[in-house]
Amino acid sequence: MEKQYEIMQQALVLAETLQEGILHIQTELNQSNFSNTMYLFEDVVHAFSSIESANKQLNESVISEELFEQTDKVKKAIELVVNQYELGNKGKVQEILQFNLLPAIKRWRTTMEQSFHPFILN
Repeated sequence: MEKQYEIMQQALVLAETLQEGILHIQTELNQSNFSNTMYLFEDVVHAFSSIESANKQLNESVISEELFEQTDKVKKAIELVVNQYELGNKGKVQEILQFNLLPAIKRWRTTMEQSFHPFILN
């Protein structure tokens, strides 16, 4: 269970960093640094992928159905952002970050915290 505990702790820390990364991307976009944000977004996608892979190593009792659903919503929002980056559509990237991805990340993080909380406290 010690390894499970470490995975949960690291996932929560990385999820917070991921959310901060999205906020930083929004700031950069507002300052017209569109091309620089592509690299930052790659880091966000990599962090999300790492958390998703780590969570798959956890016991099924730790992962709620709600967490699976929220993870899927984040993946879909990431795909929307990637599509708009590929099209070079800064305005749509900003819109999707603000109204889709950031809210999805917040719900996903909260769900992860709720799922892990009983196990981290024990």
